[in-house]
Amino acid sequence: MPLFSYLSEASKYTWIMTITNSIPVKWSIGKKLVFCCFFLFTILYTFPFPIGNIPGLNITGLWYSQLWNVLVPWIGEHILSVPYPITVQPNGSGDTTYNYVQLFSFLSLALIGGLIWTIIDRRRDAYPKLLKGLTVFIRYYLGYYMLAYGFAKVIKTQFPFPGLESLITPFGESSPMGLAWKFMGYSEAYNMFTGMGEVVGGLLLFFRRTTLLGSLVLLAVMSNVVMINFSYDVPVKLFSSVLLLFILFIFALDLKRFLHFFLFNKPIEAKNYTAYFKEAKWNIAKNIGKGLLLAYFLFSNISSGLSRQKQYGDKRTLPPLYGIYEVETFVKNQDSIPPLTTDVSRWKRLIISRPEHATIQYMDEHRARYNFYPDTSKQEILTYSPRDTTQKSTLVYQWANDSTLLVDGVFRRDTLSVRLALKKKEDFLLVNRGFHWINEYPFSR
Repeated sequence: MPLFSYLSEASKYTWIMTITNSIPVKWSIGKKLVFCCFFLFTILYTFPFPIGNIPGLNITGLWYSQLWNVLVPWIGEHILSVPYPITVQPNGSGDTTYNYVQLFSFLSLALIGGLIWTIIDRRRDAYPKLLKGLTVFIRYYLGYYMLAYGFAKVIKTQFPFPGLESLITPFGESSPMGLAWKFMGYSEAYNMFTGMGEVVGGLLLFFRRTTLLGSLVLLAVMSNVVMINFSYDVPVKLFSSVLLLFILFIFALDLKRFLHFFLFNKPIEAKNYTAYFKEAKWNIAKNIGKGLLLAYFLFSNISSGLSRQKQYGDKRTLPPLYGIYEVETFVKNQDSIPPLTTDVSRWKRLIISRPEHATIQYMDEHRARYNFYPDTSKQEILTYSPRDTTQKSTLVYQWANDSTLLVDGVFRRDTLSVRLALKKKEDFLLVNRGFHWINEYPFSR
């Protein structure tokens, strides 16, 4: 084909595409209603993002929370007739009664508002610009949280290695969530693998041309996360499900093209990515702002992750006398106490795993936690129960050898002399087994 004819055909095709894209699309009443409800739910659920993430403007999140702190108990009592007062506000658990009532409120308000909106604005054919804006907002919302959760695994802080108390807890005494946390925390490589899935999927959402690919990656990743949360009773079921819903929304925008390409063997046209603004300078400003925002997301997650890892992750500074100590002899008030499993006062183990804290496991297996302040220069320990700070004890310790600790002093009005054998974390099979390329036989215990 001559060059002139080729250019003529190309310009004609471009003109036809421009005319086609400019033809207004008329949505059905049902589609308009669903969109209006979904739009309102998204705003209610995600607010105050992104305003609340900007330094100095996070006060908006506090105001919003205070508003719902008033509304949720009232709705629970007067509308849903919850049989108990809602006093537990959002905390480490995202599946509290508060959260369920609040989610019900969001859905109800979105449905009522969507109906009113659809009726008032019934003459409008469609909401293409609003859909475009909502899509961008959800992409950035998902991207933000995927980076946050992803880097919490890549920089291993969400799932630290099982602590000393976990290592001595019988398998059957683990909670489902505790079992999941130990499984994830054991392997740094698996944390990296799952975290990179979230990071890569989140990064892909920040760009229109890779949004479909990002949604596919995150569909696989977040489906697994949601299943873990439901299967192991992890109290992030509601939030992870909403994130998965948002991912499905992003994916659904390209569902037809996806099905034509992968299932129906039908041709699909290239997607037309038009500039957001008519003037080039505004598009340049948009790209610069987007780059700065993405850089901020990356920097804040990486820097805070490295800080948390040194604060309470696997690279934290270990406290003095760190370890598990098995009690060999226990003398109380001049009497040697035998290791009877029914004894509620004889020590079985002393576990020191966190700064300024220690746990005593007694012979009947119950545990008590104490504030614990070793002074390595004086070889003394100041300790007391956090429930009774008036009754403080000072113990003297010394090393008989590299693995034997002797502790003497008055503890809770009793004179004690205790001989303890150090059991290091590396002595546990879970820790020292390691990785083997070759396994002649399965090794499962």
